[in-house]
Amino acid sequence: MKFPQSEQALKIASALAHKPRLAILHYIHSKKTTNVGEMYRALRMGQAKCSQQLKILRNAGLVIRTADGQNRLYSLNYERIEFINNILNTINDK
Repeated sequence: MKFPQSEQALKIASALAHKPRLAILHYIHSKKTTNVGEMYRALRMGQAKCSQQLKILRNAGLVIRTADGQNRLYSLNYERIEFINNILNTINDK
């Protein structure tokens, strides 16, 4: 059985199936908006690894990157998180 937007759901599930990416999501949520420098220092993660994980989260639509001068700021895409909740609620209702 295939449900609507299954490709998007698969990409999101894959992005969420990794502890460092979950830690990044939790950190961004706690700060609302942050940059990669703050993130990798707070999470004790190398800058390259943090940037790589952020790219995966951005590609899944879970994180939004905006420019502030030369800084790149990251925030959560709460619309996408609501999308995930709706999928899980659909599964739970069946």
